[in-house]
Amino acid sequence: MKIAALIPLACPGMTALGTDALPDNLRRRILVCEEVHPRLGSPCWMWTGRTNRNGYGRAWHGGAEPVAHRAVYEELVGAIPTGLILDHLCRWRRCCNPGHVEPVTPRENVLRGEAILFAPAIASTITEGAQAHA
Repeated sequence: MKIAALIPLACPGMTALGTDALPDNLRRRILVCEEVHPRLGSPCWMWTGRTNRNGYGRAWHGGAEPVAHRAVYEELVGAIPTGLILDHLCRWRRCCNPGHVEPVTPRENVLRGEAILFAPAIASTITEGAQAHA
């Protein structure tokens, strides 16, 4: 598969990740978006290696195959607290930027994901309701 097929439309240009803080097997599979995420203030680091069926990067790391964003987070930030998982604040499943994820409970992660999925429907309901009462 060509790398171009893996890059989301939100990332018009990509550059190599310029840090030696990550092992080669992780670093060489990450490309950095040229465009800075407007809300987070830094670019996404897009995984270009294998992905699972849900679109999350898969990385061979530490004798196991965790999702890529978790492997990068643990290398650069440290261990994820017990009982928590990483929530993508940028909403890109391939993003490995540790500044774009936050350790949260599984419940919080689901609630945030549902809020993103249903926000347009909820917003239109509120707008329609407000117009009906005007």
